[in-house]
Amino acid sequence: VISRGVPARETAADPRPFGAADTAFGLRALGAWCRAAPRANLVLSPASLATGLGMAYLGARGGTAHAMGTVLHLPSADSQALEAGLQARSAALRDLDSPGVTLAESDQVWADPALRTLPSYLNAVATSYAAGVGQVPLLRRPDQAAQEIDYAVATATRGEIPRLLSPGSLRNIGWVLTDALYLHAA
Repeated sequence: VISRGVPARETAADPRPFGAADTAFGLRALGAWCRAAPRANLVLSPASLATGLGMAYLGARGGTAHAMGTVLHLPSADSQALEAGLQARSAALRDLDSPGVTLAESDQVWADPALRTLPSYLNAVATSYAAGVGQVPLLRRPDQAAQEIDYAVATATRGEIPRLLSPGSLRNIGWVLTDALYLHAA
């Protein structure tokens, strides 16, 4: 069961500041990874990292929201302008899907049915990322929840990521955020 909020049709916003934020965040993440493991072979999608953390950011408040916004390099804006910018950013990514380029993105929040999701959060993730909240038994049957999440990610990535979560990895977890990005281009 996926609960969806009501996405607002925001006025056209410029996606470039949000793309620049993804780039700045991605370069900092890459730099940190390279310092920690200089010989590692790494494929990194700054947009995917920023999207997953961005969905969490939409639910954050106070000092946590401020710290996350700083790390993500998000432009200062009220919630409506932020959601409009994130919506424009998501649309710009989807527009890359064109002849010769196959791009599919699947953003999802997963929650145990026993946990309450605020309607304002549902609306924010629907507006900003076209995402919903999937109900999976994270607290009662975490291994089953992992299988359901893995199936959704495998479907979104055309089977390229058949298994994201290992058995036992979701013990005592109530919420999971996933972003799957599939790109095939010449």
